[in-house]
Amino acid sequence: MEKLLQTFGRRRGRKLRPHLQELYDKLLPQLRLDSQQQISRVFSLFSTKVEEVWLEIGFGGGEHIKAQLDINPQLGIIGCEPFANGVANLLKQLTPEDTQRLRLHDNDVRQLFTILPEQQLSRIYILFPDPWPKARHHKRRLIQVDFINQLLPLLKPEGQIRIGTDDHPYVDYIMDVFRAIPQFNQLEGPTDSDPATWPSRPEDWPQTRYERKAVTKAGFFVFQKG
Repeated sequence: MEKLLQTFGRRRGRKLRPHLQELYDKLLPQLRLDSQQQISRVFSLFSTKVEEVWLEIGFGGGEHIKAQLDINPQLGIIGCEPFANGVANLLKQLTPEDTQRLRLHDNDVRQLFTILPEQQLSRIYILFPDPWPKARHHKRRLIQVDFINQLLPLLKPEGQIRIGTDDHPYVDYIMDVFRAIPQFNQLEGPTDSDPATWPSRPEDWPQTRYERKAVTKAGFFVFQKG
């Protein structure tokens, strides 16, 4: 397999506290997706019936996933996050009911592209990806034309990719990427990099801890598969 260029930063931060390490060691294996398995239906991944399945890429501390599980009782979520401390933070928030509707991949999301079936995801979230601001690091940006084209087949017709960023130059970059992919239409979000023109955050986007700490206004995009 071709080695993937890493698009994320650290895999671990400070040492996990004992109760978090125990959750990481015992609960995560129960929720972890096997990147070698073949999946015919994403709905079969969960231990209870779900009506929709969403994918969140780079879920950070898991606040958005937890909030969506709370307000959408028929929802199943696949969460991807390589940062062990973020995974542990999500695990400590979960109820037993949550674990029935959640599956996790604690590595690069691109490892799942060959096992997830086509046209079964209703939404894909990419919230506050690393903008890799230095020009020499732009190749590490997660959002690239090739990457979005790999997500495209996973979405149902009229499925959505929802993106949030507080990096103003990245806003222009994101718009350029999606302009190059005619299968997507922008339904909501910025139309330029001036935050004064950006619409307010959508009410159905629960706020993340990262967003609460952000110094600048964030922009939120909704792109729909045509």
